[in-house]
Amino acid sequence: MHIQDILSAASYRVVEGRDWMFDFLGKDCREVVFESWGLHDPDEHYPVSVVFCCGDGNVKQITTESENGVHRWLSPNCHAGYVLACADIGEQPWQEPGMIWVQDPQEILRMIPASLHPERRPDDNDQSYRWETGDLPMQVEREDPMGDVIVNP
Repeated sequence: MHIQDILSAASYRVVEGRDWMFDFLGKDCREVVFESWGLHDPDEHYPVSVVFCCGDGNVKQITTESENGVHRWLSPNCHAGYVLACADIGEQPWQEPGMIWVQDPQEILRMIPASLHPERRPDDNDQSYRWETGDLPMQVEREDPMGDVIVNP
């Protein structure tokens, strides 16, 4: 599976990315997280996380969160490293509490749009954002005499 497959399934809702810190997936990896559509609940965070190789774009791990639980897929090329990493920290492979492991990459790929709450996605023709914020005070920047930037003083 390629990172482009994930970006397409998630409608490019990338929020942030960071270097991957765990060696068993490879040192040339990055993690990207995706945000859901619409207004967020106070305890809601980013429901899709993907780790991929920067060199070739191959996806190493996908995690999705929804009302159906936390699902994770791990590339078969990473299974041996995962088992060794679990042994290093004294954990049983494939037994993390609350984690549902998925073997089929197409199955986890289909879970991505559902995790991003597509029912909250605005209609592509909706332009209400153009006037809904008209009454909000505009954020402005100014420099104080010392040269520091102050936002909404």
